[in-house]
Amino acid sequence: MKEAKEVFNTLSSELSIRILKLVVGRGEPVCVCEFSTALERPSYEISKSLKQLRRIGFLCSEKRGKYNYYSVPNINDAIKAEIFDVVVKMKDEIFKEDLNRFVKEACSVKKR
Repeated sequence: MKEAKEVFNTLSSELSIRILKLVVGRGEPVCVCEFSTALERPSYEISKSLKQLRRIGFLCSEKRGKYNYYSVPNINDAIKAEIFDVVVKMKDEIFKEDLNRFVKEACSVKKR
């Protein structure tokens, strides 16, 4: 029950859902510094949501230099995978707006 509560508490946050949609919509790992521009939210709020999404297994991170990059892991738990799929399939205009603001050049890390 504790795990289910943690999943649903995390997903009750609009910011967490928007972060998931951005990572999935991008289709490649996303640098932590890219979220603030797209979501127009302070970094401390984004960091909190990223931590919660990692804790429930919906995101993973990889350190590259001094920056963390976030991506979607393989979700082996069938129920969590179904919940994830439902969230990813959600439609809302705000998700399109987030993707439009999600400019790679906003990151201070030099891309290769």
